[in-house]
Amino acid sequence: MLIELTRIDGSKININFFQIEMVERKTNTVIRMINEVSYIVTETPAEIEEKIKNIFGTKVKLISGNKGGKIVIEFYSSKDLERIIELIDTIKV
Repeated sequence: MLIELTRIDGSKININFFQIEMVERKTNTVIRMINEVSYIVTETPAEIEEKIKNIFGTKVKLISGNKGGKIVIEFYSSKDLERIIELIDTIKV
């Protein structure tokens, strides 16, 4: 699943959010991917969460640590969990 973000020069970039290792807010937002490539984007971490939330249709939280992080996707019923798993299964990483 790709999300569109804006680099600080105004150009657009589409990234697979499952490849994100860390999102850090400094002056701008720095996204480090699992392949160690980093991007500086204008969106805040909250805006990135919102883009991922729109894909899954439920609350999403990005949690960054010193060496990576995690994406927490909330679900509210077994049917909701099944829907999310089916969506993830369709994603080509």
